[in-house]
Amino acid sequence: MKKMKKIIIVFTALVIVVLLSGCSGCGKNSNKNLINDAQTLTKIVYDSTTNQKSEVNQKISQYKLSNDFYYKGFKIYDSFGFTANLDFSMTPYLDNYVIGEDVSVIIALLEFTDSTYDKNTLLQKMIIFEYQNQIFGFMSTSAQNLDDRNGYDFNCGYSGIQNRKINYNFGSYMILTKNAIVKYYEKGDNVYDFNYNEDFDGNINFSGETSIAFETQPAHHDISIKENSYIELNKGIVIDLINLCYVEKVELIAIITGFDEYNRTIFVENEEYPTLESVKYRFSIISSDDFISIQDLKIGDEIKIYFYLRYSGYKPINIIVDNVYVI
Repeated sequence: MKKMKKIIIVFTALVIVVLLSGCSGCGKNSNKNLINDAQTLTKIVYDSTTNQKSEVNQKISQYKLSNDFYYKGFKIYDSFGFTANLDFSMTPYLDNYVIGEDVSVIIALLEFTDSTYDKNTLLQKMIIFEYQNQIFGFMSTSAQNLDDRNGYDFNCGYSGIQNRKINYNFGSYMILTKNAIVKYYEKGDNVYDFNYNEDFDGNINFSGETSIAFETQPAHHDISIKENSYIELNKGIVIDLINLCYVEKVELIAIITGFDEYNRTIFVENEEYPTLESVKYRFSIISSDDFISIQDLKIGDEIKIYFYLRYSGYKPINIIVDNVYVI
């Protein structure tokens, strides 16, 4: 029976690889833009099976099993800025914003070096908003590999963009930490999408969509750009702005108080973060570099989990993680 369980684990990982494979251009309803998933899982399974092992826990500590794109470093390919006027508040990212006032917008085209596969360079975009003393940034919803065929093509292959010279899409659920590009949002979050495009005649359009995650349909907003506000930006200045936009990943130890096996949810408590109620895991529960099931846990066990401080005043309640680690 124990041997059969290990074989099933290998098969499950292979299925996940298939599900995560595909093109890199997509929106918030998929995670295909984070190409590291399929590559990492494939390599874990391959290393285990080719060495005549029936389990996939041999490489967990060496490779990241997650939805995140981990990088060694990045550099700026190009960047520019302009002034815009919003007709929505962008809560909770902007405090005390007066609708219609000027907001500084910066768009940076970035090259990320993959930390798992050194030859891969990921072309990504970042949009940064600055208002009074507040600054924050979101990543693009799509990415492309730098290769001989595409070169420095930062556009994404969405349908209907053939008449556009530039087409950049950004989402508030795509965030940047000091070592990873992360896709993350929770039920009830205020979700913001932005699109910046320019056609071959030089016409520019900047727009946004607002919604509440899992609750409302997106509402479209045309965003006006202040005349003669375009400016090419010094790369050193943009690096300083990006450094101010990093989202902190907070790791903590929580105590298990209950389970919802069907929804892959563990109820927890933590004295430092009393608002925390539950954690839902996407991939696995891992103990001492081995996969275990939720049935192997018990009330009172300690687990290592994390959340992201995505905006000022954020309080964790029902969080989502890739993996739960048993202490």
